[in-house]
Amino acid sequence: MEQTSTTPPSWLRRLDGPGGVLAMAVGVAIPWVVIASRSAAEAVVAGLAAGFLLHLLATRNAAPLRAPWFLLAMAYWAWLVLATGLAGAEPGQMLAALSWGRFPLATLAIATWAFSSARAQRLALWALGGAVIFVGLEIWLQFVFGHGLVRSGTALPGYMPGPFLRPRAGGYLALTLWPLLVPAVVLLAAYGARGHVAGVALVAVAVGAVLMAGQRSPLIMVLFGLVLAALALRPLRLPALVAVLGGATMLGLAAIVAPNTFYRYAVHLPQLLANFPETHYGQILARALAMVEAHPWLGAG
Repeated sequence: MEQTSTTPPSWLRRLDGPGGVLAMAVGVAIPWVVIASRSAAEAVVAGLAAGFLLHLLATRNAAPLRAPWFLLAMAYWAWLVLATGLAGAEPGQMLAALSWGRFPLATLAIATWAFSSARAQRLALWALGGAVIFVGLEIWLQFVFGHGLVRSGTALPGYMPGPFLRPRAGGYLALTLWPLLVPAVVLLAAYGARGHVAGVALVAVAVGAVLMAGQRSPLIMVLFGLVLAALALRPLRLPALVAVLGGATMLGLAAIVAPNTFYRYAVHLPQLLANFPETHYGQILARALAMVEAHPWLGAG
């Protein structure tokens, strides 16, 4: 009986080496691609996922797919597709559910393929650091001078948009500054009093940038994360306390130099929380809870 060969095609094996280098370069560039264009970032994620599948075929190595977190993500993907289909979704919605799997695949590609070497991880950290510094610097320049390196700080009243066309700078920092901020403060603490002062200044500058961005949810996320990090790491406790006090001082100054930002935090946010059930956010939450109550497993409604 003729047996089918399990050896991958020669062209696929020849492409795997250059493909790994390309994956590393694309992965390193992701923090900057997200700043430049969300659609380009989507294409990068999809490309990484597709390239990773080709890499697995070329190496005949399915071990990365057995990672517990990835199996859990696949189970969620299956549930998402099932729930979307049973809800009578339109073709575009069904396509969105089917294509969601590119995110865990791309994450697995970065963790086990693109950044598998120490050199790639260092390059990725430097690229992320440069992007975070650029976004934070842009916010501070817009706050102090009214215009950053690439964009005006007055284009979106109440926000410091950083390099983005829409209010996204705060959300970007809320997700990206942690791999840099926490290790940096811990390392600085080893240098005595000067290191502690530098750590306090670093945390204050980071939290101040998120505050001045004008986005309430990212600021809450950063403050909550800062509290958790301070509870876990002693060197972060003093910087976290000073950053919170400094943020309150900056908010008071914003009443003079950035009244729209002050209004969003000090006036509109308390009003929003006091009347939360009547707001759009409250209505979305109420409908979501009703859907869960009626269909706890599939969420249809």
